[in-house]
Amino acid sequence: MGRRVIILGLICLTGGLTTGCQQSLFPSSEPRTQYEAHDRMRNRHTPLERPDPFGTPRPAVRERLSQTGR
Repeated sequence: MGRRVIILGLICLTGGLTTGCQQSLFPSSEPRTQYEAHDRMRNRHTPLERPDPFGTPRPAVRERLSQTGR
């Protein structure tokens, strides 16, 4: 009886791990914070990514950390 319970538990655990979530909880098109929503409403949105010279998207760290224009 104990072996069956362990096997059933492993099957349930494996099934839960392989299916996962089908959709993300928070869509990437929605603002993450109230400050980001405020900036978008006033057309001061800072992009999250910026293409490098080869066209690969990279995080736009410099633009997000700069204080100019605010």
